[in-house]
Amino acid sequence: MGTQKRTWIVAFILMALLLSSGSALAKEKPAWNPPPYFAPEHYAEIEGMKICYVEAGEAGAPAIVFIHGWSGDIMNWWDQYEYFKDNYHVVILDDPGHGKSERRDDIKYSMPLDGKVVVGLMDYLGIKKAVLVGNSMGGHIVAWVAINYPERVEKLVLSDAAGSSDLRWLAGLLPLVNPTTLKLLNMDSGDQYKQDNPKNQARHEFIASFPGTSEEKPYLRALSRSLKSLALEPIKNDLPKITAPTLLIWGDNDPLVKPKVMDAFAARIPDTKRYLVPQGGHTPQMDTPAEFNCAVDKFVRGENMEDCRAKP
Repeated sequence: MGTQKRTWIVAFILMALLLSSGSALAKEKPAWNPPPYFAPEHYAEIEGMKICYVEAGEAGAPAIVFIHGWSGDIMNWWDQYEYFKDNYHVVILDDPGHGKSERRDDIKYSMPLDGKVVVGLMDYLGIKKAVLVGNSMGGHIVAWVAINYPERVEKLVLSDAAGSSDLRWLAGLLPLVNPTTLKLLNMDSGDQYKQDNPKNQARHEFIASFPGTSEEKPYLRALSRSLKSLALEPIKNDLPKITAPTLLIWGDNDPLVKPKVMDAFAARIPDTKRYLVPQGGHTPQMDTPAEFNCAVDKFVRGENMEDCRAKP
């Protein structure tokens, strides 16, 4: 092979390597740079993961822990943070894989893992017993804690909660639940928030910080694995093991988990009270926070929740 030909081959190989390197660099996504939460963020190593949480109030005050639902984050409980912090030790955390909690490929996201993280964070903060409040998937998580760690739950609040049904019959459809599908459904767009007030605008901005960054795919992967666990690891048959006094609080127009689902929970949990929030939707803690907060506070204190009704 002539010198000139070898030179051209070497040059071609070098050019290919440079182009390949440039292409790889072009595919590298920028680091995720989310906006700050509404309160100072803290981190704790729980179950081998870095978990983000915020807290307020005196450490010796009655503790109340808030758990968000699927694709939610700490921002979902902004109004509750403001309302309860003067009289309670308030703790709000990002579920594994959600918000600013750590995401890794080796984490096996599941409802039991999420429940263990709640208990682990309580241990970390020195909280022996707390009121647990969970919305949607968060309701499934706090119910799991009440079933498996009854001594840690003072009272239980299930808001528009998942967990009353056995969804294992959906197993054949679960392969469709993957990051690509969730991306097509705009699950990381923040469009679930109406942006009709400054808090919802901030919630939208937070979720909308994922697309196009290095955290987008890990986030969508965590969402898909969490949703699969929600379907495949039911707690329906274990609900009678819940001994804590329980409030079932629902938006009366919830389009995702209809108010009649309260019947399924009430039929299995021994000690329940109910409260329907007018126009509360699936997330009454955000859609109608004043009445939601009042009802939860009255329930925790053992007072009449009907006093929270708006007077004509």
